[in-house]
Amino acid sequence: MKEDYEKTYKNLISDFMKQIPDDLPYGIPCPMIPCVGDLYDNANFRIAFFGMETHGWGDLSELKKNYGNNTTKIFNELTADFKDLAFLDWTNNFHTSFWDYVLTFLLKFYKIKNKNAFQEDETFQMILRSFIWGNTHSLERYEISAKQENVDEKKWLKVKSASEIFDSAKYILDSCSPNVLIITDWEQSESWLLDNKQVNHKELDDHIWYFYLADSDTHVYWIAHPNWLARNYKFESSMDIIISDLKKKNIEANYDNVFKDNETEIIKSNSFIQKYEYIGKLAIFLSSMKMFMSGMELANHLNRNGFKTSYNSEYVGTRGTYTLIRNCYHYFEEGNNKNIADAIATAFVKENGSYAYE
Repeated sequence: MKEDYEKTYKNLISDFMKQIPDDLPYGIPCPMIPCVGDLYDNANFRIAFFGMETHGWGDLSELKKNYGNNTTKIFNELTADFKDLAFLDWTNNFHTSFWDYVLTFLLKFYKIKNKNAFQEDETFQMILRSFIWGNTHSLERYEISAKQENVDEKKWLKVKSASEIFDSAKYILDSCSPNVLIITDWEQSESWLLDNKQVNHKELDDHIWYFYLADSDTHVYWIAHPNWLARNYKFESSMDIIISDLKKKNIEANYDNVFKDNETEIIKSNSFIQKYEYIGKLAIFLSSMKMFMSGMELANHLNRNGFKTSYNSEYVGTRGTYTLIRNCYHYFEEGNNKNIADAIATAFVKENGSYAYE
């Protein structure tokens, strides 16, 4: 499915890049294309979340300058933040944002009681590699960012018109067939989802509609934006309604059945304990020599020596690597191995020289 998805969106990107003006001013954001997790194909329950729009998604003039019409590089750039789990930092202090909703829903759906599980444990982060994120509007409204940069609205409109090629659920439904699709843009037209098909909805509750799409075998829940849900005391109750309805349809999960059997073998072969023990020994050596290693250097070292992430890919020296260092530190600290924990705390640093475990 992921191969079909990538082929589909690379073709759409190619068409989009041909339609946009050559003289792009700075300040027009890049289009946001749906992002599919690396483990999506291996998930027992394929879930997609669609919001309304981003608030800044790179700069289109820089994207064109850097990559021209190289659709593979453009595709990789537009999906990089998602693959790096950058969205873990996109929540708000009130826990009422789109990403608060997504993360809380996943915790509830997979029956995980620790509310900080995704931030604290690399093994739980595998769930964050298993779903789709998209928006009903690939290009955010003019007022959100382009206006702040004094972009000529006529030029923005040309890009907006070209970006509408992405604005349909059809492509993600056809290529990825999600079991569950949750849409959080109440004002969007139903044509975005139905593509002229006649499908009746069922009202489960106020601002919670249900559709069933037989072609892709997808259960769709169309809800209001999480901010509206929070103001109306429906933030978590709406999740409970959806999860309860899914249970009636025999769609029920817990952490033990996130992935298919073959994925379990991948997880076992990339045991985090084996990595922790190795990193602990490396930290002792570095500490004894009064030497330091950055997250990027550790990533290269682990890749060179055959270590993989828990989702069976190479480390890239960004969020995932620093999460590994923090988890490794806590593993030894909680196991009363203070010498090793202290070595990890001092040996591994960020690019600016500060401690990586913090």
